Amino acid sequence: MKPDPEMIEPSCIWRLLTNGWTTSQVAALLHLSVGKVLTAQEAETSRLKNTDPKLIANSVIQRRPQPGR
Repeated sequence: MKPDPEMIEPSCIWRLLTNGWTTSQVAALLHLSVGKVLTAQEAETSRLKNTDPKLIANSVIQRRPQPGR
């Protein structure tokens, strides 16, 4: 029996950008230039290009409920 394929964990830059963060917000958060963020996004998109979407770990960041809300 074949083992199940492992899930691929995308980079934090790719995850943040797919969750609605702007390039400038990601750059400020990670102390990178906007150009570096765009380069990293392009590299990650290229890496994931031929990957079955079912094997990409859920890119949605689940926000924890704030206490008292």
